[in-house]
Amino acid sequence: MKRLKFIFIMFLILSLTSCKSASYNIESDINKGYVISGISNKHNVEKLDEFLFKVEQGESSDLTIVQLTKEGDPIYFSLSYSGDFIMYKYDNSKDKYGKSDITEEKVNKSDFYKNENKYYIKTSEGEVVLFDLE
Repeated sequence: MKRLKFIFIMFLILSLTSCKSASYNIESDINKGYVISGISNKHNVEKLDEFLFKVEQGESSDLTIVQLTKEGDPIYFSLSYSGDFIMYKYDNSKDKYGKSDITEEKVNKSDFYKNENKYYIKTSEGEVVLFDLE
């Protein structure tokens, strides 16, 4: 009986520790060229203006912005411009405290813009601040 109890406890411990997801690796996303907005750090910020310029010129372009939560979990905003519209994707599936939503929507190219120090996109849900330079 003691042996069965021991096996059960070991199984429970192994099950609980294997459920932990791997921690987020910011270096990997920086190397991919993603724009990163953390609490104390920002990376690849120049990619925002590059994407905006290409959209204004009618050139196809892709951009991924990662906003880090205060716990350090990534929330992804992906923009893909094909010449006609911007495909906008919101993905917070890696946020441990989020609802794990992934949504996609087509928006007009004029719906992505910069105003002072912030980059915005207008979606059917309203105006979203994608990045704050401050």
